[in-house]
Amino acid sequence: MIGPVVEAPDGGTEMYGLQVSDLQSGIVIDDEGGQISGTSKHVESYPLFSSNIAEQSGNFLALSLSASEGVTITTSVINGTGKAPVTVSDGYCVYRITDKDTQSIKVTFTKGDTSVEKTYALTGLECLEE
Repeated sequence: MIGPVVEAPDGGTEMYGLQVSDLQSGIVIDDEGGQISGTSKHVESYPLFSSNIAEQSGNFLALSLSASEGVTITTSVINGTGKAPVTVSDGYCVYRITDKDTQSIKVTFTKGDTSVEKTYALTGLECLEE
């Protein structure tokens, strides 16, 4: 059993030096419809997100990712900056969103020869500007 779970973390959770409430609000993950909605706040400075200064500001989305014991979780932004999928070892991931209409979040849960893949559109996300 893989038991994949993708959800919005509590607003008081700290991720890379910022509270989730500083990054987003009202995030809803619709597993059936493959959609993430809510509000991504504009962040001026997020130095612990990336060493690349150009990636330290903008809109971000934080997700909690969990599964049964022994499951490997990988995730990526489709149509993102071309970075390879990241293996999630700490139970969460923060994504930088540059175009909610063309980007989506892909999460893959793998145990042995079994994989469950979930892809979420971001068109329901409101990205606040400066």
